[in-house]
Amino acid sequence: MPNALWAPPAVIIALWINSARKNTVTTTDAINALETIISETNSTSGVDRDFGTELNGGQVTHIGLSADDPVSVGLPIPGDPAGVPATLLAQIETSAGVVALDRDHLLVQLREVGWQIIATPHAIVHMDFNFAKTQLTSAISEAATYLSQSDLVGDHSRISESLQKFRTMHLPPSLNQKHVESLELAARIHIVATGAIADSQAMASPSQDRMRIEVLRNLERDCLQLLQAGAIC
Repeated sequence: MPNALWAPPAVIIALWINSARKNTVTTTDAINALETIISETNSTSGVDRDFGTELNGGQVTHIGLSADDPVSVGLPIPGDPAGVPATLLAQIETSAGVVALDRDHLLVQLREVGWQIIATPHAIVHMDFNFAKTQLTSAISEAATYLSQSDLVGDHSRISESLQKFRTMHLPPSLNQKHVESLELAARIHIVATGAIADSQAMASPSQDRMRIEVLRNLERDCLQLLQAGAIC
């Protein structure tokens, strides 16, 4: 996903639509925000007849506002499709996330095509925000305990650089500050977890290194689950 934002674009898109559903931002502001996010992620808006309809900010917002429930988000990672149909996973930019506009429409970023609305059933569910926060807190504690006792080596420069560049952008101004802080925490920890998976190694044994990856993958998953849950404001 080119020019990544501080969080998967699907999360930010969902926050704007859900804020418009609560009338804490105007529909016009939500549409404008969606267009900005699309521009930031360098998506195209061409038509692909095999996959869906041409992206239109107004159409996206209209579907989300017309749904019975708040829009939700799926953030698939290897081993956890997050409710996204398996037939789509190989065709989309999974790092961008997927917005479930309603029970039968997904907003996805198709590779080489851009953002598209796809008519398809899915299994993306609403996640409880407080439960996700508790799970992440537990995962952070577990990771800190295990990793502090492990003999790890690696280059942390890319993690440090990413954290220094971290900025929250394009959020609805009506969001509760504690909600924003929870999203920021999940995003920052996700940077650390994914960076440590790629750029560190447990030297003691292959089994310890496999355990390192497992602990960090669990932390990565719980970060994404909090971001998913936080898309409903």
